Amino acid sequence: MMTTLKLWFKYYLIIAFFGIAINLLYLALPVYILVIYDRVMSSFSIETLQVLTLGMALSMLTMGILTYFRAKVMRQAAMDLEKKMIRPLLGSMMERAASLSGEAYSQGLRDLRRVRESMTVGGFFRLLDLPWIILYLAVLFFMHPLLAAFAAAGLGIISIFHFFLHLIVKRRYAFSDILEASASRTLHEGVEQAETLAGMGMTAAFVDRVEAHHWEALAGDHSASGYLAGTGAVIHTLIPLTVTAVFGSAAYLHFINEMTPGVMMASIPVTLRLFFSFEQRLILIKSTVEGFAAFRRLRHHVRLKKKADTFSLPRPRGRLTLENVTLVSEGRPLLQNISLEVAPGETLGIVGPSGSGKSLILQVMLGSVSPTTGKVMIDGADIAQWPRDLLGSYMGYHPQGAPLFSGRVDENIARFQSVDADGVVMAAQKAGAHAMVQLLPDGYNTVLTQGGRNLSGGERKGISMARALYGEPPIVIMDEPHAGIDDMGLKALYRTAAGLKQEKKTLILVTDRITLLRNADKILVMQDRQVASFGSAAEIMTQFNIK
Repeated sequence: MMTTLKLWFKYYLIIAFFGIAINLLYLALPVYILVIYDRVMSSFSIETLQVLTLGMALSMLTMGILTYFRAKVMRQAAMDLEKKMIRPLLGSMMERAASLSGEAYSQGLRDLRRVRESMTVGGFFRLLDLPWIILYLAVLFFMHPLLAAFAAAGLGIISIFHFFLHLIVKRRYAFSDILEASASRTLHEGVEQAETLAGMGMTAAFVDRVEAHHWEALAGDHSASGYLAGTGAVIHTLIPLTVTAVFGSAAYLHFINEMTPGVMMASIPVTLRLFFSFEQRLILIKSTVEGFAAFRRLRHHVRLKKKADTFSLPRPRGRLTLENVTLVSEGRPLLQNISLEVAPGETLGIVGPSGSGKSLILQVMLGSVSPTTGKVMIDGADIAQWPRDLLGSYMGYHPQGAPLFSGRVDENIARFQSVDADGVVMAAQKAGAHAMVQLLPDGYNTVLTQGGRNLSGGERKGISMARALYGEPPIVIMDEPHAGIDDMGLKALYRTAAGLKQEKKTLILVTDRITLLRNADKILVMQDRQVASFGSAAEIMTQFNIK
């Protein structure tokens, strides 16, 4: 994260330069007033008035142009940050979603948007205007120490109010933001499981739950807004009171001949500018608080360190080895001392009761979950030596439930890479899904919605299987592929498994179908998250009296 901040730190320098020019140009206004009152009005020189007014107009026009360009640089800084962070952010979100901790970071895009918005409107960069307060106090002191004293007193009181306001609303807005994110996640879960909720009469209760979370979040936001409105009213009252005190003291000093009328009138714009940054921060406080909170979450969750280039290993033949693999999460063993080896072209069947760790072994084999101790190797090389995307291209995975993604059928089969039409059709044919896909409304161009909810379970299974076989991966992993398919689907599954064996592809299969196990070369029996038995299919079937 800090690396990215250094890359666009140049924007701070550019914006600071614009700030110097803008604030110096603003001083032309009190100087113009001072000269008009003390010199021009006594000389009645219309030419001098015209020249000064023209110069003042040009100064203000230039200040407006610089203000526009400063805002443009702020927008560019925000866009530059987003361009550099979007891919690492999405990658980090996916890694956390796949981790065993379950600490999913689902609001990354919203946090990035809030940081961008806060930068665009100046929530971050307004801090660069604060040092100019010293300049305007110095100008007032140069006019007369009494003016600076009144201005400093008002500034101190307003700063105290602003400080405590920031502390109060920061906690409340942060708490409201957490509750809002929780309500959004709950609602998303409900939308995904809408059929279950409706089928079990849970919709009304679920809506009540989401509504309660929403109102709780809104209460925190409303409380913060209330403090903001109340304290804002106090600050907006103190600012004109301070201006009144400064101008009143300037008038008194004029009465006792210690100040000219020009200096007296020029003190007004200087004092008003003194509080300009406070007024802007008050308007932007919600955006700034939310932006900094979002930035902290991004810094915590997103890893921006560029990985070193990995040596390109040759395409694996398919030998898969696990050596003493142990997986521990939060002090609880999930897998214990798993060792096995599957030669290229062999089929390994994995069986065991529910909760014995079968699916977790597949995640370790795929590399989506790293073992606490032990090694997972392909062709004798640790899978960590392969880049994640390249390793995935060598693996075919058919998970439980066969989840698909919004997009066309051919895009899903091609894993959202550049679609190779011949490769897509070949994969579908090997999966026994080609005829089924052709019967869809638009064939391979059929658009899937909500993860393929517009398809039947069998159709989703067929497309998922084709996706696993796309690209001729040397290793194919299937997690209970027989679940939820009819006899025709089972026959297609048998043909697919037989075809993979004929092609010398390594097949890892979690199943309790004896007919599928008969084609296996080896069987792994899991019990209590460890190996109960491992050996040739004939030995295991004899040992456990499987017929």
